[in-house]
Amino acid sequence: MIIYTLLLSKQICVRLLFFLYFVFFAISCSQGSEIMDKIDQKVSNFTLTTIDSKTWSLADHSGKYILINFWATWCAPCRDEMPSLNNLQKRFDTKNLEVVGIHVGPNLKNVRSFLDNVPLDFTILLDNDLQLASLGITNLPTTLLLDKKGYAIYSAVGERHWDSAEMINFIEHKNVNTTSTIHTID
Repeated sequence: MIIYTLLLSKQICVRLLFFLYFVFFAISCSQGSEIMDKIDQKVSNFTLTTIDSKTWSLADHSGKYILINFWATWCAPCRDEMPSLNNLQKRFDTKNLEVVGIHVGPNLKNVRSFLDNVPLDFTILLDNDLQLASLGITNLPTTLLLDKKGYAIYSAVGERHWDSAEMINFIEHKNVNTTSTIHTID
């Protein structure tokens, strides 16, 4: 009887721990009223290579907002959000907002294979040597919204629906598109 009571108590404790874990997880996922979290981080100039072996430097793109998405082909949420990032780029004039995907880690073959199946209209850069690890990216996907001066002003960790009405509204209210018209997605 004592063994049965101890086993029952252990089961109750395990269930209670699982319950508390899920409650904490639900609270932490729902915190924050923004679609992206406000941050203030200077992003130093960097130069990476595109999938076409061209160089791309952050300094060459100053004067516009840049949405940088860190992703990898092995990351399912990363792959899932790529079409919505593409739709977001189509929605905004590239003179005001440029979407850039940075594939984290080596494997150009897998990147090309992914892009053959999911064609994208925005720039894909390769960070083969994890050169940008200094930005503190610890989870994929992670997305940073940089202002015209190169400061990361918002971040999002995890998959987002970048072409949703809420996200479009969020970005519009950050004055990203103040000097040109918004394009509708066909």
